[in-house]
This record gives sequence, structure tokens and C-alpha cells, in this order.
Amino acid sequence: MKKGEIIDRTGENYITNEGYTVEIIEYFGALDCTIQFDSGLILKNKNYKNIEKGSIKNPYHKSVLNIGFIGEGDYGSKTHFKIYTTWRNMLKRCYCEKEQLINPTYIECSVAEEWYNFQVFAEWFNRNYVADWYLDKDILVKGNKLYSPETCQFVPNEVNNLFKKVHNTDKKATGIFYRKDRNRYSVNYRGHHRLYKSFEEAFQAYKTAKEVYTKEVANKWQGKITEKTYQALINYQVEITD
Repeated sequence: MKKGEIIDRTGENYITNEGYTVEIIEYFGALDCTIQFDSGLILKNKNYKNIEKGSIKNPYHKSVLNIGFIGEGDYGSKTHFKIYTTWRNMLKRCYCEKEQLINPTYIECSVAEEWYNFQVFAEWFNRNYVADWYLDKDILVKGNKLYSPETCQFVPNEVNNLFKKVHNTDKKATGIFYRKDRNRYSVNYRGHHRLYKSFEEAFQAYKTAKEVYTKEVANKWQGKITEKTYQALINYQVEITD
């Protein structure tokens, strides 16, 4: 090879660190290679040194819990770190056993397949995000276990906290605790502190207190939250399974 002569590396094959085979199908120089994955995916403008080292990423590689992938688009895990963290944490709540041991309320929860692609979730996030609000899946559809564009929204922390579940010791209902020392059921919610002889009495007291407070919060945020969210809060009814 003569000095200064460009080696045509077209046709060379390499294995990426993720385990994919790639072929250089166009070579315009060390800084401008077009590669094709064994799946047929084509990526342009790749650095030959990165190809050689195997550091080229497949945007459809399921890098998060063997489910989520970055995809092709404008959003990166580093350039859009807040969105990426929200997306990754959502997937962890649904598909990470260790996470569910800490918070069992997410057992049987899932994420819509379209949101496995980070690009799709990121676009939805940008259209709907309100600064300092929280991703919620529980308000619009009661008993919902699916994170999806139709069931999720962003809400202020005060609204989000209305639907956080805290399991009690006897597992009968959130917000009611059995006091063995008094042989009574205790309700301690937003200024309502009383003991009741029966679980049924305690539940009715808790139900009334929480429904009143939920309406108060709805009216406080009316005009800032969506009308669908407001109506869901106003019409919310506490059940034993909540």
C-alpha cells in the first residue's frame, strides 16, 4: 500500500460488544463508514475505530431489563438524562424483582409495548411534562396497572400522594390499622384520629375522610390539572382494595 492511499474496508465484518455482527457496506474513510447489522439495520457516519473496538451500539438492543431500548431519534440517555431516568425507573418498577420486593404495589404492573422504545416515551414526555410534577398511572383509570399514553399523566406531588399505597399489618385496607393493645381498629388520616370496635366502622370513617380530602385537593388544583383529572378526583370513591 502506498503512503496516503485509503484502504477500502468495504465488506469487513466485526462483532460488537453487545454481540451483534456488523458489516461495513460503504467506506468513505475512517470517520465515515456505513454499517449493516445482521438484522438488516443500517447506520451511517460511523467511526471505523469504534467499529473495530466493538463499541458501536445497536439502538434496538434491549439494554434496560432486557425490555427497553433507546431506539433511533433525537433523544439520548445522557443528553436527556431526566427523561431517561423517568423511563428507566418506570421499567424497573414493573420488571425488576428486587424493586418489587421493596414496593410490592407494582407487582403485575406493566408498560405498553410502544414505551419500550425510549424515543416514543421521550416524545410523549416532552408533550406532557410539567416542571416538578410526577408521572402518575392511577388516577385516570381506577385500579390501573398499565403505564401507557392513555393511562398516564403528570400531576403535582399533592395529587400524586393521594394514591400512594401504604400496606398495613393486617392487609385488609390501606389507612386502617389494628391496635392489638386496645383491641380496636385505628384510623389516622388527615386529622381524623379515632379507634373503632369493628373493621367495618373504621373503614367507613376512613372512606369518608379520604373522599372529602380528595375533593378538597381537586378543587385546589382545578384549572391547573386537566379536566379529566379533576373529574376523576371529584368522583373518586374509596374501596377496601385501594
